[in-house]
Amino acid sequence: MDSTRFNLQATIARSKRAGIYLHIPYCRQLCYYCDFHFSLSPQDKDELITAMTREIALRKDYLNRQATDVRTIYFGGGTPSVLTLADIRRILDEIMSVFSVSTDAEITLEANPDDLGDDLSPAYLFGLRDLGINRLSIGVQSFHDHELKAMNRLHDAREAVRSVEEVLRCGFENVTLDLIYGLPNSTLESWSHSLETALALSPPHLSCYHLTFEEKTAFANFRKKGKLHEVSDAISWAQYQRLCDRMGEAGYEHYEISNFARKGWQSRHNHAYWIGIPYLGIGPAAHSFDGESRQWNIANNRKYREAISRGTVFYEKEILSDKDRFHDYLLTRLRTAKGIDLRYLKNNFPTFYPDFYREFARYLDTDLLEGKGNRYRLTEKGMFQSDVIIGDLFVDSG
Repeated sequence: MDSTRFNLQATIARSKRAGIYLHIPYCRQLCYYCDFHFSLSPQDKDELITAMTREIALRKDYLNRQATDVRTIYFGGGTPSVLTLADIRRILDEIMSVFSVSTDAEITLEANPDDLGDDLSPAYLFGLRDLGINRLSIGVQSFHDHELKAMNRLHDAREAVRSVEEVLRCGFENVTLDLIYGLPNSTLESWSHSLETALALSPPHLSCYHLTFEEKTAFANFRKKGKLHEVSDAISWAQYQRLCDRMGEAGYEHYEISNFARKGWQSRHNHAYWIGIPYLGIGPAAHSFDGESRQWNIANNRKYREAISRGTVFYEKEILSDKDRFHDYLLTRLRTAKGIDLRYLKNNFPTFYPDFYREFARYLDTDLLEGKGNRYRLTEKGMFQSDVIIGDLFVDSG
């Protein structure tokens, strides 16, 4: 066994940790920026949840081979808050019966404000708490009505504020809000308003993403037809600078390109992705990683259900090469405030290190990279340009 694989597997074996991701592929409405797999027709929801519970049982050995302790469970989508409490209970009961789940596991559910801001919300929220959901990720995206309408979101700004207040009132402490900057027609002032509104609610965590025009989204189609235009690089950079400055002033750590947290409130689930902890993905389009390979499920609800029912293959699989693992390390670690360890790269990837370092050295005297000794990370300016920088550091040889 080569040294790279040995060290990676040794790290995983020592960690004895794993995560489970559950893809809930239903939404009430199409968001114009989204390219995730979802359906607007939930008629098959019961059958799909049955298929997901069967997949959990079928894949009991995927994590148990290497990890003895599931530390994080994440309901993503789609819009998991369209599930009833009974739906969530079915899924969690199956997970608890198949895997060893830590008593202090972080269990996250993504939710939209329109599912949390009405008169029925307290009963639903208290029910989530009773089921063990202890972290909520609320997809606010903006606190401007015109921006929300442009994105085709169902909620308005007032409902977004009310939903966060209701979540906090019902006793959820571990709460994160999603916001998007770089929106068409946005300004530094409009972004500052959304950011300040979020900070006034005092969540322990914020995830702030720059809008990207993903292929096959409505936004990408609108842009192609000239119906909307990206904001300028200057406005995007100004919005990002304002984000970093204000979050630092408010006491949040910028621990990953898009994520900010008060001390002790980092996302354990996402952090595990960035440091290579194994995870099992359940549901259509869900991805899994065991340290040596990646696999991804069929991104079609009907075909996924039928394959599970028939006992036929419902996923594709890729065995990771040494180059894949090298690139994964760069891609994930350079997203974080901890950055990369040059000694680790040199010792574990000697084939690729010389080509990598020649390109890496070009950044050493710039304001895009900082560090000392063997540890280097991207500066905030570097994080803003991370896609280009990381792409430059990928190697062609090997």
